[in-house]
Amino acid sequence: MAYRLMLEVPEADREAAEIEIGAVPGTQIVVTRTSYVEGYDTPYAALTVASENLRLIDTIYRWYGSRGGSQLDARLVLHSGQRLSLADHTPGSMVAAIRTDQPWVEHSIPRIGDHAEQEFLAPATADGTALATTPAGRAITIDHVNFVAVNVMDLRRAEEFYTQFLDMSIVGRTRTDDQGKYHLIDDDYQWEQAIVTETVADDSYVRNGKLILALHRVGAGARLDRNVLDRISIQVDAASYNRLKAKVLVGAYEFLGETQASFVFRDPFGVPWEISLAGLLPHILRQALES
Repeated sequence: MAYRLMLEVPEADREAAEIEIGAVPGTQIVVTRTSYVEGYDTPYAALTVASENLRLIDTIYRWYGSRGGSQLDARLVLHSGQRLSLADHTPGSMVAAIRTDQPWVEHSIPRIGDHAEQEFLAPATADGTALATTPAGRAITIDHVNFVAVNVMDLRRAEEFYTQFLDMSIVGRTRTDDQGKYHLIDDDYQWEQAIVTETVADDSYVRNGKLILALHRVGAGARLDRNVLDRISIQVDAASYNRLKAKVLVGAYEFLGETQASFVFRDPFGVPWEISLAGLLPHILRQALES
């Protein structure tokens, strides 16, 4: 089993970092992508790395020193989502942080850092047997499901079907810009006018009780077959957001895109997930979906 972490460096230092890390025995760069953690005007390279040992850290710090040390803004992202600046740590303290973050990698050799076992108390039934329980203090907290999005070729027809067949109500329509940001469409939306002015909605949100569907327009020329699920969108808190994003990047799952408030990935079973922070949806629409 290997340690997995992500090194974030300015885009200009990507190639030098790849060469240095690639030369470490037992180490592999799993994937390299562009990150906009500092905004779209300041691109960073995010190198997801798997390594059989932590001699990699000494190599990273030697490379870091050769590039100017504290003048270079570089950091490691751990499995938990914690982002650690190289300038704030020594090689030893960074190794300790990684081993504490991923204690399952090593089981038989001495480790730097304290690891506390999480205890679970199972309540007993009447006959004295224990009931299975879920872990207390989950690292990932899901606030709620925003919606389940399905792909449709004809959005207008889809609206008619779901409002009639399932007695759902249209609670909002949106268009999406090039940055993936949602823009709420006014309530006086008219299909005929939208078609003429080429301002047709990209998504319609229909609801009946707790079921909310986001009908996502893919166009009449799309071939859907059975792949109608566009994504499952959930909202999480900031800490859970960072942990999930780190798991996706370190786990090398298929990354489908991101905005400043959300990212989308495909899990190992082919299901696309949208992980979002509060504020992803327009406020008026968000109130309708959460009420």
